[in-house]
Amino acid sequence: MYSVRIFLLLSLISFALGAPSGQTPNLAVRQTSGNGSETDQPGSYNCLKGTSFPAVADWKSFDELKTINQPSMGKDAQNVLKAIQSFSTPNQAILNTNQFHALILAQVMQETGGTATLVGDSGESHGLLQVKLQNGESPVSCAPSGCTYSDILKMLQQGINGHSGNGAPQAPGIGYWLGQTQGVGPALRSYNTGSVPDPSNLSVASQYSTESYVSDVGNRLNGIGPEDFPTKEWLRDNCGFKIPQT
Repeated sequence: MYSVRIFLLLSLISFALGAPSGQTPNLAVRQTSGNGSETDQPGSYNCLKGTSFPAVADWKSFDELKTINQPSMGKDAQNVLKAIQSFSTPNQAILNTNQFHALILAQVMQETGGTATLVGDSGESHGLLQVKLQNGESPVSCAPSGCTYSDILKMLQQGINGHSGNGAPQAPGIGYWLGQTQGVGPALRSYNTGSVPDPSNLSVASQYSTESYVSDVGNRLNGIGPEDFPTKEWLRDNCGFKIPQT
């Protein structure tokens, strides 16, 4: 009986203490290095380091990601999801069409959360995939009443197919990088940074790029939704990713 009382007392103390303050609720951390080893405790967000990236077979399907993310995507969600599904994969050797659609949706959620009219980087980045336009190109503009399906499609074309220039686009899209790099992780790093600064470490980024970009998109593909996604400060404190400069 005495031991039972001690157990109950300890259980109550543990419940009262709860999670450490300042951490994202219900979010533990797991770090994975390039050789697949894990440290810290398993949890929802996986701090992908080195060359680690989720195996395609482990990704959520496009329909599963749609269910997870659509409620937070706003009024353009239906057109965004329909437009994503209109694209074919640029590299069948790496991804089939459903996997490619899942990747684009994960990128859209990473870049804008599905908000088509978002403008970032002090006015330089536009559209769902936050492309930086070249040679005086005009961004896709939407009427005050909202974006049409055609607007959404053009935004995605800029981010997927790239734009401006002959041969290698001056602002390549993710479709171009999937054909130029060895795998999805390097393609994402190239999309965010313009190159792969360190092939052995995909979190190495340029000054104004996002160190956690590859890790973030990988976690979104694994099914972490907007409500459970960690803040930049949490990623810095728990994964060691620097907060990008703006």
